[in-house]
Amino acid sequence: MIKEYSTSEFKEMYTDKSVNEANLFRPGYEDFFCLRLEDIISYANIPVPPSKEKSHSILYVTSGIYEFKKGNRTYSIKPDEFIIIPAGEVFSIDAIADDLKGYTIHFSPTYFIDSVSVVSVLKNFDFLLPFTNSHFTSVTDKVLVIKIFRRLNTLYIESVSTNTPLITTYILALLYEFKK
Repeated sequence: MIKEYSTSEFKEMYTDKSVNEANLFRPGYEDFFCLRLEDIISYANIPVPPSKEKSHSILYVTSGIYEFKKGNRTYSIKPDEFIIIPAGEVFSIDAIADDLKGYTIHFSPTYFIDSVSVVSVLKNFDFLLPFTNSHFTSVTDKVLVIKIFRRLNTLYIESVSTNTPLITTYILALLYEFKK
């Protein structure tokens, strides 16, 4: 049986304990976080065997190559490519290149629960359902996408709880850009 982790359980299991001293995981990270890959990869305990997470994940690569398994398929995510790992999807990680750069976003399916209209909008994104094709080879406007990731990272660092309305808006903008 493949273990399904909450965000905090996954962090405890697959990151070095010294990550706590780096203060990367802010209050509220269980519901949402946005980190630069280059900030987190040195703390990763790799390999990660086949696992599932209760949150959605988006990884966007700006430099380097990210080898990743989703289900039984291996992906090589190159610069300006991204992959979405829906909550409940099986994934594994064999290795992470030291020169990898980009962003990772995790958000729980219940993060938008306070906004009924947003919850209904999320149903428009089939790629948030497990076992769908959620590896996209390019984005239509990479400059805009990087700006959105940077803004989400800043909002996360400032405060997840006070910035929730802005964060949800930027996540939706990002999802619509990916849907294009």
